[in-house]
Amino acid sequence: MDRKTRLIIINQTTNPAFDAWVDGLAEKGGELALWCGSPPAPLGPRVTIRRATPYDKRSTLSRLRTWGAFTLMAAWWLLRGYDGGRRAPIFVVTNPPFAPLLAWLLAKWQRRPYALLEWDIYPDILAPMGLAGPRHPLYRAWAALHRRALRRAGLIITLGAHMATTLRRLAADASLPVTVIPNWVDTDWIRPLPRAQNPFAQAQGLGDQLVVMYSGNLGATHAIETILAVAEALRERPDIQFLIIGAGSKRPLVETAVASGRLPYLRLLPYQPAAQLPYSLAAADVGIVTLAQGYEALSMPSKTYNLLAAGNALLGISHAPNDLAQTIRDHNCGANFAPDDAPGIARWLADLAENRAALTRYQAAARQAAAQAYSKTQCEPLMSTAVAGWLAQAAGRGG
Repeated sequence: MDRKTRLIIINQTTNPAFDAWVDGLAEKGGELALWCGSPPAPLGPRVTIRRATPYDKRSTLSRLRTWGAFTLMAAWWLLRGYDGGRRAPIFVVTNPPFAPLLAWLLAKWQRRPYALLEWDIYPDILAPMGLAGPRHPLYRAWAALHRRALRRAGLIITLGAHMATTLRRLAADASLPVTVIPNWVDTDWIRPLPRAQNPFAQAQGLGDQLVVMYSGNLGATHAIETILAVAEALRERPDIQFLIIGAGSKRPLVETAVASGRLPYLRLLPYQPAAQLPYSLAAADVGIVTLAQGYEALSMPSKTYNLLAAGNALLGISHAPNDLAQTIRDHNCGANFAPDDAPGIARWLADLAENRAALTRYQAAARQAAAQAYSKTQCEPLMSTAVAGWLAQAAGRGG
């Protein structure tokens, strides 16, 4: 194959798993260009990295500003024919969420084929974010454009069956082809590790307690209040230790609760270095994943797969049905509770602390799910095959 770029990948915020997939796809033949806001470590020689505006999630305004700036920069590059000319296919991640609209707007003009990877579904997410409901002009215009983008896309990939249903509804096409490929995890990098051999567990003085961990963004859409209520309900159980790791707008709530002294067995830590992730996750027995009300069929928390790989029993806090609750149910690797059911969560955790055989079954099922359904070796080839098939069809149609 010649050295001409055969695919442009647009994703404002990548992650190591995604970067590795891009590198692997390039190694199979052909030049790729990755347009992103936070460039990864240098990839292989067949990947050109072009840097645009990085994502800033500190506030709604900063999100909109950086989404818009990245989209405008990508539009300029596409119009100028960077990295492959005006016909090079583009693989667009909904990050920024304006990118699918851009792909559709340029498709007819440039006859440029495009594929969509829907990590989060807009404009539906605008409502639970408190920005715009279904009757708002912004919402209605965005939905109309996204509908056209979905109908014209050569390939659509999303993370779960519930999200696929939402996309078909948004496209007003019950037969819209949507490929479901979950995010994946490197199960060699993140794996169960006994606490006696785990430097993070040793540094935190974790022993035989049931360790319940929330690790990630402490933002407005996360059920941090529920976790605090559960910790308070179990405040007389020294055999159950809560760890909250992260930062965000709700961190002051946790700091205040810890400072009050009413949560003696809850510990708050800052974000840990990326290299510590395999150790911090493996130090937990139960990993918490939250999905806020209104997001049920619009998103799937990627941390789910890391927790499964670490062998954590999953505690889902969400309103079922959704892809998170479905994953827990399908693999029998934990339990999902509504955000207002702190008493039920507390009873479940207390039972696990006293019934370690049940905990062990959940943990084994979690690790098995990661290895058999969500590992890099299982999911990466599915993504590569789907994209290769689409590229072959696009080439056959002459772009």
